[in-house]
Amino acid sequence: MEKTIKTQKVATRKSGKETANKIIQTCYDLLSSGSYKDFSMRGVAKKANMRLANVQYYFPTKKDLINALIKHVNALYHEQYEPLSTDENINPKVAFQKMIDINLDEAFNQKTRHLFIQLWPLVSEADDDSGELLANLYHYQIKSIAASVQRLCPEISFKESLIRAEAIASLIEGLIVVRLKSNEQAVDQATIKKVMKSYILTLAMTPSNA
Repeated sequence: MEKTIKTQKVATRKSGKETANKIIQTCYDLLSSGSYKDFSMRGVAKKANMRLANVQYYFPTKKDLINALIKHVNALYHEQYEPLSTDENINPKVAFQKMIDINLDEAFNQKTRHLFIQLWPLVSEADDDSGELLANLYHYQIKSIAASVQRLCPEISFKESLIRAEAIASLIEGLIVVRLKSNEQAVDQATIKKVMKSYILTLAMTPSNA
């Protein structure tokens, strides 16, 4: 997920946007290689080589900072998803399979896996049991998968497409937890991806009256 950052904080001057981007990128890098325990306003400022007051100017609270990071992560996925949803020449089934490929590839990507494994407890801790941040984290992914499912099966309801999308997202995210060690040789990645794609495609295309 190494793409150009799209800042989530409105800044009127170019330098302001660049500073906000730098802060968000620092958060992303911190969780991609470090521990969520080091994720604090002061810790981010130190890693970014900035004063704490500068970070707080753009993101007054830790929750603001986490929300900005979540929006950034969603923007990275959007850059990969958008061509699949806007290309009218691509077959809906092919587009859906490519979207699933993107997600499965990320599930096996060590940096991405480390990011999410650190992001989950960070979000849970900051949520205060509201579930707001966790919902924000997966809202875009589920919405995008649901839209792709509806293109595959236009006869199903919007509610049904969301249910299937949540189930698909759960399968993919569960893979991150189950495959904690990348050097496991019991089953190779290609085989797991093939099986997962088959199950996910079946789930997505099951007739609505089944």
